Amino acid sequence: MKKIRKFFFPMFFLFGSIALTSCEIDPNDLLKQLNVNGYAVGVNSANYNQGYAGIFTYMEGSQPWCRIEAVPYDGYQFKSWNDSIYENPYSFPITKSEIYTANFEPSSDN
Repeated sequence: MKKIRKFFFPMFFLFGSIALTSCEIDPNDLLKQLNVNGYAVGVNSANYNQGYAGIFTYMEGSQPWCRIEAVPYDGYQFKSWNDSIYENPYSFPITKSEIYTANFEPSSDN
């Protein structure tokens, strides 16, 4: 397994290139603007006062993979990615452009 990059702030990973950008930009529009063929994977937090999200990309054989992780601040816990993925960290093959948003909620310790 070959490590490529690890970042812990809102970002996009473009397979073949890396670009940091606002989370409101559509990844396909970003690819067109940069004239890049491939996929863009973005991560962000639904509420930056509750926690942040990071992305780690790597190659497994000839397939690019992505590992995303949400890190809650004190008093909060991870709830889900995009309201449907409950694994944290979450790993997947990069097969399309997509943005993942980390959702947090107050922890039961409060």
